[in-house]
Amino acid sequence: MTKHEDHLLQRYLGDVRALPHIPGDALARLLTKARDGDEDAEQQVLESLLEATAVLTRHLAPARMRPLDAIQEANLVLMQLVRDPRVEIPLLR
Repeated sequence: MTKHEDHLLQRYLGDVRALPHIPGDALARLLTKARDGDEDAEQQVLESLLEATAVLTRHLAPARMRPLDAIQEANLVLMQLVRDPRVEIPLLR
C-alpha cells in the first residue's frame, strides 16, 4: 500500500469512527423502518454499521486486494443486506 493509500484509509477510518453509534435495539427499530422505505432510517443504519464493516473487511479481505477497494465492495454488500428483509443482521442480536 502506498503512503497515499494509507493516508486515505486512515482518513476514511477516522471519518467512520466519528459517525454516531446506535445501540442494537435502536438500530433494529431503524432497520425495520429502513426496510419499510424510510430513506433517513436506512442512511442512519448504514452509517452506524460502516465502522464494523471496515474492521471486518480489513481482517477478512484477501491480501491481494487493496484495503479501500475491499471496504468499498463490503459497503455495497452492506447496502444490499440492509435492504433485504430476509437477512437478519447478526450485530443486532
